[in-house]
Amino acid sequence: NILRLILRQQGLWTELTNADHEMLCRIDGEYGEVFPWIDAQAVEHGSQPLASLFAALEDQAFEPLVKGVYAEDTMSANLSEPMSSEPPTESDTSSKDLKTCMIKAWLEVVGTQITDLSQQSASNSDARATYQAALARQLQLKRDLLELAKPNPK
Repeated sequence: NILRLILRQQGLWTELTNADHEMLCRIDGEYGEVFPWIDAQAVEHGSQPLASLFAALEDQAFEPLVKGVYAEDTMSANLSEPMSSEPPTESDTSSKDLKTCMIKAWLEVVGTQITDLSQQSASNSDARATYQAALARQLQLKRDLLELAKPNPK
């Protein structure tokens, strides 16, 4: 998940667009406070060592959630990549994984918009235009996801 990737390599946060940041910072539910906090940490301190991030995390309501995600990650078998605060290179798998996760997150957002607009679009021309734009965005996101899934030529 996105949080796991960001914890593993904080420099990935800078690869996200402003729209990505805004979308993540508006998430409801258990992650609702985590991404705004990560964004604030990145703005205030830049990429920082994991120990510093965890020190700043103390006494936050979502501390158990973040530490739980981190603990799950460290227990997983795929820890061949070291934890790093360095900006990743384009060939980095974490970067590709983050892009894939973000496209999937945007597909959820756009899918919800399409569902919400589908009934309104029959009687409202503004809603119809927004609905058509959302369908086009969904199609582009699916194309982007397919493109990312292609193996990199060597």
